Amino acid sequence: MKRQALLLMMLAALVLVLGTAGTAAAAAGLDNGSFESEEPPRAKYQGWEDEYIFGWKPFAGSAWKNKEQEHVSVVACPSREGEKCLRLVGVEDNYVGIRSIHIPVEKKGFYTVSAKAFVKELGQPSRCQVWLEFWPADLPAETSTYRIAYHRANASALDVWQDLTVSAQAPDNAATATVLIIIHRTGNPQLPAEVYVDDVHFEAF
Repeated sequence: MKRQALLLMMLAALVLVLGTAGTAAAAAGLDNGSFESEEPPRAKYQGWEDEYIFGWKPFAGSAWKNKEQEHVSVVACPSREGEKCLRLVGVEDNYVGIRSIHIPVEKKGFYTVSAKAFVKELGQPSRCQVWLEFWPADLPAETSTYRIAYHRANASALDVWQDLTVSAQAPDNAATATVLIIIHRTGNPQLPAEVYVDDVHFEAF
């Protein structure tokens, strides 16, 4: 009886480990979701554009990287003492943002992206969004032409940290996923757009 009980305990522990392994691996796959890393950006990581911040590459980079103002930066978080976060400042009639490294996913697996956002200024119809994107294997280029699917959440409330969550099932031809954080400054007249983002997580469920 004692031997049977011991075997049952070992089996239960093994099931628990296997059941949480996928979630842990997915969470670990997103580099620097807290924006606290001191690691330098990596050149041509995963074969495409250089990272702009460790773990993150520029999105629509040509629109804002050559501007005098720093449109994407890591700063001290407003109302969150002692923490760093991502700051995005809009460019007129264009996108400003960063995309995570590619994270391996299981076909038909379920995944969630969560983040916290603090909107300082965002005149309508400008918008701030967090996207969950899925990509195929053997990706020839990191463009919307080859993206299989995407899902997004919008930030809207001003001067308060809000939770953003996107959940989706990976398509049956998906090999990787990315997290995209953007603001789009638009409208007439051009209204200011400034947003802070922190605590970005990618998890299987």
